[in-house]
Amino acid sequence: LADGQALDDDARRLLTFAEASVAFAVDLDLDRGLRAAETAVALAREVGDGRYLVFSHAIAAERHAWLGQQQHALDRAREAFALSQRLANPYLQSHARISLAGVLVTGPKSAAALEEATELIKPLLDAMPPYPGWAKAVRGHVSLRRGELPAAESELGEALLVLADTPRLLARTWLSLAHVRYLLGQRDAAREAADAALDIIEPEGGWELLLALRLRARVCDSETARERLRERLADVLERVRDDAAREALRATFGG
Repeated sequence: LADGQALDDDARRLLTFAEASVAFAVDLDLDRGLRAAETAVALAREVGDGRYLVFSHAIAAERHAWLGQQQHALDRAREAFALSQRLANPYLQSHARISLAGVLVTGPKSAAALEEATELIKPLLDAMPPYPGWAKAVRGHVSLRRGELPAAESELGEALLVLADTPRLLARTWLSLAHVRYLLGQRDAAREAADAALDIIEPEGGWELLLALRLRARVCDSETARERLRERLADVLERVRDDAAREALRATFGG
């Protein structure tokens, strides 16, 4: 019975973590995703499961970041990173490291945050996949935030060469590259990059699809893309119960 209960508890932690991932990445229910992530943190902490505690802190950090709750995001990401350093698991350490770097580089711009993100990703350039490509994408985003557009274009291009079997990471990197090329005045190249992102993420749906439609509308001045974005956003907003989350989506995508 004890072994069976342990298996049930492990499955419960896994399923709660999976719900947090799906609710955010696919359903775009930020409120449910955050609540599930926080529940996963509590379940993992209750039984001392360091694996799921690291992953759950990391996913909660991302959810807080998208809601604009930067300090909460940083707190969760730093907890994940600190815990991972006490666990003899290179994969967990890499995941927590890239999670913290991602929160730092997408939050309020500061030289200190960008420098910390740069230092965090250095060991990942020689880690197991997909972390080298992910790290190069973060490095490109750092260069973008610093206004170093040619460097950002080069680094994001390098990331695309080594990212494989990770459609969401691949789509995000194409979107960043499209943004860089748009800022460089390379409108045709920006359109090609935005289309590449859209082709990859269309079957997946979720947050990246909204980002792709928003960027496609911008770089192509496309009313068709804007209308698709409005329709998708309306569908999403119907499923979002939390007022703050709904306003966060409207502020990010319009509507």
